[in-house]
Amino acid sequence: MDVKDLYLTYNQGQRGELRVLKGMTFTIYQGDVVCILGPSGTGKSSLIRCLNGLTVPTYGDVIINGTSIYRPGIDINKIRQDIGFVFQHFELFPHMSVVDNVSLALRKVKHVSKVIARQKAIEAIRSVGLESKANAHPSELSGGQKQRVAIARALAQDPKIILFDEPTSALDPQLIGEVLAVMESIARTGITMVVVTHELDFARRACNRVFFLDQGTIWEQGPPEQVLVNPRMERTWQFLNASQLLRGKEAPSTFGTPELDAKGINARYGKMQPLMDETKRFKRANDLGHASLWLGVSLVIPFFTWIVTGPLAIGYGIATLSIKPRPPAASLKAKFAIGSGIAQLVMFFVMTRVLCMVFPVICGF
Repeated sequence: MDVKDLYLTYNQGQRGELRVLKGMTFTIYQGDVVCILGPSGTGKSSLIRCLNGLTVPTYGDVIINGTSIYRPGIDINKIRQDIGFVFQHFELFPHMSVVDNVSLALRKVKHVSKVIARQKAIEAIRSVGLESKANAHPSELSGGQKQRVAIARALAQDPKIILFDEPTSALDPQLIGEVLAVMESIARTGITMVVVTHELDFARRACNRVFFLDQGTIWEQGPPEQVLVNPRMERTWQFLNASQLLRGKEAPSTFGTPELDAKGINARYGKMQPLMDETKRFKRANDLGHASLWLGVSLVIPFFTWIVTGPLAIGYGIATLSIKPRPPAASLKAKFAIGSGIAQLVMFFVMTRVLCMVFPVICGF
């Protein structure tokens, strides 16, 4: 798939024109799994809808296997038979069973016999782990199961490429994993996939290319280990910082000294990168001074500089902290991904707590 100089502008009447896509050019190769990342409202869904003609661009072209899908007189419906599409909101017919939803396009668009269409539908439903739900109706399914049915519907057509438009955005957090697991298994089959998503972990694990889209322009593209770990553009860093998660878990109270595990920590400040895929473990009491120094030099000095000159940009990584202070305080064990402004404050808190354990007199223990 070749995308050439793609522009999309909406006429908003008295409010003027809204330029959504601004001259995008890129190529997607057979077998690619491409993740399109970026803030909300920057044109990701508009772009993916232009790739199969659901939205017609103002200017530019999309060429699939040498055929322009916007050439005058082209049969766009015939081209779409080779392109699967998974929407944000399932789009299942509520009065039809799962197997009928999946087989409908085969019968109505590809004119496959009812028997063969049902066989292909059952195979696709089995591939997403829902064979036992083949005769159920959408009202009997969870959100994650509905989205898996939508994926099966796309797979049943034997497409050459599948487009996913934020397939997990309408799901509860506990249901996202089951859909991503199905998508990862599809990616391993070698089918070409283009995925609009906010799931950075999925992008790291399943994709071989990542596009960062902002304000209708692709600012950066490349392998996930480059775009997500050491991006070239400051806009990409800012997006990654704001996209990280903070997770905490309370542990039973025990006695002892704090333990700190930091894995794959990346940090950047301006043109400097004080941390690059760092992995550290601090367990013994005499290690804690090293932990304080490491955290202080790498994070705290830029933190104070941030007050004057601007924010510290932290890439990503996982830190696990076990704090076991003297009674009656409760123990705390936290595991968090570094990245957001909150996480920067948490790391400052971590360093402070470590110092308190090393120098208890200062903290009044």
